[in-house]
Amino acid sequence: MARARTGAADDDDRSRHEHVVDEEWVSLGVRRAPRVGRFLFIGLFGGLATAIILTIAAGFTAPPGGPLSNGPSGYLRVFGVLAALCIGLGLLVMSVLAIVLDRFVGLRTSPVIAEHATTLHDDLTSPVGDDPPRWVRDAADLAPPPPRPPRAPRPDGPPAGGPAPDAPKG
Repeated sequence: MARARTGAADDDDRSRHEHVVDEEWVSLGVRRAPRVGRFLFIGLFGGLATAIILTIAAGFTAPPGGPLSNGPSGYLRVFGVLAALCIGLGLLVMSVLAIVLDRFVGLRTSPVIAEHATTLHDDLTSPVGDDPPRWVRDAADLAPPPPRPPRAPRPDGPPAGGPAPDAPKG
């Protein structure tokens, strides 16, 4: 849409079917922040790698009759306990590091100007006019029309309540 507003040539045909309803420019402050999810991901895999290394090292230095002497089940038990401890510690260390970095890096903000444009696109089956859409209008414009007053009875017909009851002939 920016190319159509500046008058640059547009290769595709979209600019003919776009209608800008509202445009505004807002002054904002942008700050950098560490990606906490990536820090936790590093802490998770760092703790897992540490648990694997400690389990292998325990296999070489284990005393006879210890928990690793039960064969594969002993190694799995030791690895499970070490993995739980090391992963928890890795997540804790990396989350504290992310918080500390956020405090130091997040102090600086750089001012930017952001453009916010509300654009409507034609779907080529129902044309879009220049009228604002329903969600932009005021509540008074969207209020239902006032109720009509009741109709008065006709002098030559039945009363307003419905047809007249059968009167005795005579």
